Amino acid sequence: MTTSLTTITLLGLILLSISAQAQTGAVTGTVTDAATGVPLSGATVRLVNEQDTTQLRGAYTTPQGKFAVRQLPDGRWRATVTVIGYRPMPPQTVTVQSGQTATLNATLQEESLMLNGITVTASRKVEKALEAPASVTVLNTEAITSTPTLTHVEHLRGVAGVDIAQKGVAQFEMVTRGFSNVFSGQLLTLVDGRNAGLPSLRANVPTLVPTTNSDMERMELVRGPGSALYGPNASAGVLNIITKSPLASQGTTVELASGFISDTASAAIGPVMQAAIRHAGVIGDNVGYKISGQYSGSEDWSFSDPVETEARASAIAAGSLADTLKIGKREKNVERFGLDGRVDMVLNDNATLSLNGGYNQLINGVELTDVGAAQGKGWSFAHAGARLNWGELLVQGFLNKSDAGQTYLLRSGNAIVDRSQQIVGRVQHSTTLSDQLGFTYGGDLFLTQPETEGTLTGRNEDDDNITEFGAYLQTEAHLLENKLDLLLTGRLDLNNRLEDPVFSPRAALIYKPDNNQSVRLTFNTAYNTPTTNDLFLDLVFQRDVFGFGAISPEFGTAYGVDLRTVGVPETGFTFNQSNGAYLMNSKFADPSQAIPVSTEALWPIAVGVLAAQGVDISAIPAPTEEQVHSFMALLDPNDAQNPFKPIAAPTNIQRLKPTTTQTIEVGYKGAIADRLELAVDLYRSQIENFTATQIITPNAFLNGAELAAYVQPFISGGLQQQGIPQPVADSIATAQAAMMGETVGALPMGTISPTNSPDPTALIAAPRNYGQVSVTGVDLAANYRINDQWGIGATYSFLSDNYFENLDGAGDLSLNAPKNKGSLALRYSNSSVGFRAEGRYRYTEGFRMKSGVYEGDIPSYGLVDLTLGYRIAGLKNLDLTLTAQNLLNKVHQEFMGAPAVGRSVLVRGSLSF
Repeated sequence: MTTSLTTITLLGLILLSISAQAQTGAVTGTVTDAATGVPLSGATVRLVNEQDTTQLRGAYTTPQGKFAVRQLPDGRWRATVTVIGYRPMPPQTVTVQSGQTATLNATLQEESLMLNGITVTASRKVEKALEAPASVTVLNTEAITSTPTLTHVEHLRGVAGVDIAQKGVAQFEMVTRGFSNVFSGQLLTLVDGRNAGLPSLRANVPTLVPTTNSDMERMELVRGPGSALYGPNASAGVLNIITKSPLASQGTTVELASGFISDTASAAIGPVMQAAIRHAGVIGDNVGYKISGQYSGSEDWSFSDPVETEARASAIAAGSLADTLKIGKREKNVERFGLDGRVDMVLNDNATLSLNGGYNQLINGVELTDVGAAQGKGWSFAHAGARLNWGELLVQGFLNKSDAGQTYLLRSGNAIVDRSQQIVGRVQHSTTLSDQLGFTYGGDLFLTQPETEGTLTGRNEDDDNITEFGAYLQTEAHLLENKLDLLLTGRLDLNNRLEDPVFSPRAALIYKPDNNQSVRLTFNTAYNTPTTNDLFLDLVFQRDVFGFGAISPEFGTAYGVDLRTVGVPETGFTFNQSNGAYLMNSKFADPSQAIPVSTEALWPIAVGVLAAQGVDISAIPAPTEEQVHSFMALLDPNDAQNPFKPIAAPTNIQRLKPTTTQTIEVGYKGAIADRLELAVDLYRSQIENFTATQIITPNAFLNGAELAAYVQPFISGGLQQQGIPQPVADSIATAQAAMMGETVGALPMGTISPTNSPDPTALIAAPRNYGQVSVTGVDLAANYRINDQWGIGATYSFLSDNYFENLDGAGDLSLNAPKNKGSLALRYSNSSVGFRAEGRYRYTEGFRMKSGVYEGDIPSYGLVDLTLGYRIAGLKNLDLTLTAQNLLNKVHQEFMGAPAVGRSVLVRGSLSF
């Protein structure tokens, strides 16, 4: 079937190629390498009318280095040509006459890729990556379009400092420099400056980003803290996906792809299908528009969660219908579609206005969350926004909306209702007092409005909005004849759910001994605010957590205790005492009545429980605390052998604070002998006030061994009164007492709850701040150009620590990332015959993972990837690409709770006209 789909794909593209008619127009030409004559793909050609500078046109070069800018009015046009990795062409004037085609050919001198890469993300202004005050990687148009992918995340495989965990065909977690988690939003992800994460859940879901490969101009990845400019939740860096302007890139691109994935038996699963289209054009002289859309679908790798399986079996045994039961009802297919549109308008010489909107839907697919996997069904993400650039002034506003559709949690079957939205406004202005001194300043407003209809935030549904405002100032000084740059940045943020304002400073020194090298010393402080779930979650995570229903359904219904996950209110959680004893609530007594944890209070419960099992000890007098001790113990759900851990007292939970990160970093970027590009970053980060969700409510117990010893003489005496000899009576009594001790000693008789618990008998899992750790890391990237056709690249990343045991007594902390990882790539490109290839080896060292309900060991793995590209001779702008991830089908697991992944193969045809 896959072969047939591939054949249909190719035939369709060939027909489109034949039907595409050449357009006569204003300016056409070719952009080539000045030294080799090789055509340059992805170069940006921009034309500005010299008589009316509001008229702006442009195009990007094809893989053959050709471009065409059409429908130009008569007149003189000033042309510039730029491409990452080359020196810009000096401006030239081209005369356009009606009905004629002017020719503009450009030859560009090569520079280092890293050094000439343009970035706007590191400092919120245009600058070379060489001069940026942060560790930056820029992927240009050619790097993006040359590799077919189902999501944007896959383009960053093999990039230094990037941790990517594949959780399915199109499901990924991505962070930089560790600290990954399930459903993570640790890496601030933007599309044209617009937040791309889910509004209130603050998770990056790649399948809900509508941007197509053909619409991406470049991707800018900034490693390290970014809160000084971007505010909250940028402690792990910023990824900014910048899309093409319709004023500079007109035409139509169609992409069709098909392929398959492989499992442990190397059998093909599929097909994997993808289709995408982008069209851009102009209306009149000053308006450009574009629209893009995509669809992808595939069967996913299989995974079985034992918790889901057990819960499903129990529910069916209790009478639920298998066909309608949502618990454990996984669907293997992954489907999504998306639409995106934008209109750019030139208002005057210095002003442009962009209006944009988009809609993306995860039709079907499994995503991991902190409380287990969710079956996504019809989860949509929509956005609309506007952006005004007027000289050095930037004004941006946008609205993001999420709708979880019919999504449900697989461990409980509970529906996830998320109709949240986020409204964001941004203003920024830059000014220069002289050639040596400049300022950038601005502010951001974030209005996050969760709406879950009580399914996630429960009793907090009507009081869960978050308002954040921040303002920043950045000063940039150029010293020592522009060889030394000094940047000082400060930002102050207010959050209506935090007690104190948060200040985020940044300082950077960049020394440039020449045009091809820079050395950087930076200091950053960044922070992550508590999430909506950390503050407002109110969800029954598991019914009858102790499994009382296994004794009998009636017993489970009457006495079963729920496990509830809740957010921390502004008052925190406080456990009350009476006369030195902590108070508990029990379903074995009056649940609404708080009683002290004591032998006196627990003994009647023990008598009643044993009576329900046909054992009557009501005649035995109640013991004293010294005879049978009561105690408290916390449930550890990850320890099946010894699940309850005795504690002396419960811990009060304070109001949550932000998690802060301070990083000192030294970096070098440079080109050596015009062949070797090298980037090295050494950093030291200190992170404190982590947030982790744990069970905070202990249970009350009686000491089983002491109880057995206490009741044994009474049982033996009763047997002797019945005429049984003492040795026999003692033996029988010892056995019966031991059974009673085991039964009562293992029974959680009540829950010690805080005063503001939503359910005083339920176990409460809530987040708390804890811990401070320091991590040292190294990121290295090198590219060596052997000749004009061959090149090699290598990356390596190191973390000094990635797992911290029993941090502050709150349990273990994992960065959920390897200590060592790296990649080695061999590249070949021959533009004259239209062929390119890349082989890459990726290694990831094993690590211990602990995130949400998931914990376990991820083994080390090494994978081989292969990409082959070919331009068919005689068919203009038709490009065929084959990519095989994990070519050798080494089946492995990259994230706990996710399936083991194998080979993934995709064949794509791309046609531009």
